[in-house]
Amino acid sequence: MAPLATDQERIRSGTLRYWRVILGLAVVSLIIGLLVWFGIARSVRITRQRFVRLLAETDYQVLLEACRKLSARVGDGTLKPGQYSVRSHRDPETSEFPRLLLGLEPNHIVIGRDGMVTIVMWGIPYCGVYAYPEDYTGRTYGLGEAKLIPGLYFFHEDYEKYPDRREYVDTLIEKGKSRLAQTSSAITTIRKNESTEREWQMRLFHR
Repeated sequence: MAPLATDQERIRSGTLRYWRVILGLAVVSLIIGLLVWFGIARSVRITRQRFVRLLAETDYQVLLEACRKLSARVGDGTLKPGQYSVRSHRDPETSEFPRLLLGLEPNHIVIGRDGMVTIVMWGIPYCGVYAYPEDYTGRTYGLGEAKLIPGLYFFHEDYEKYPDRREYVDTLIEKGKSRLAQTSSAITTIRKNESTEREWQMRLFHR
């Protein structure tokens, strides 16, 4: 017959169980905290990448033309005005949207009856791009918009609130405009070279 545990042994055993529970809860809390931290860090990184892709790596003129294609479809009745989800629970109609717009990975795209297209990158903070159709006569929208090119505006609800954020956005926009200028210059050079080549061909064959 095993000897009965003394009061001191029972206290020691209970204390050990207590600290094991505390240690287990601490480990679980640490793991959950790390998972949340990594999730937030990943979300911030992806958000920043989308920001850079939109403002610094996208040809603004091509983006505007892509938006105006959607406006034209609303105008001719082949697409209904409204909000179309893109990033999650994608609406089937978006399969025929310009690939450039889908590649930006916006949260959703809104097409108004007046032809204005709003690309909403995310809702908190509310930000994205307004694209106006040619000869637009409706009202323009605010939210601290920054002009990218005529007819295309970036908006961010915190743009005017936080100078550091505005400075960051403006830096990306300047990069985007510089990229656009370089692309336009390259196209001009190519066209000039093609024109010169045709001119020499004309001279060569019409002597």
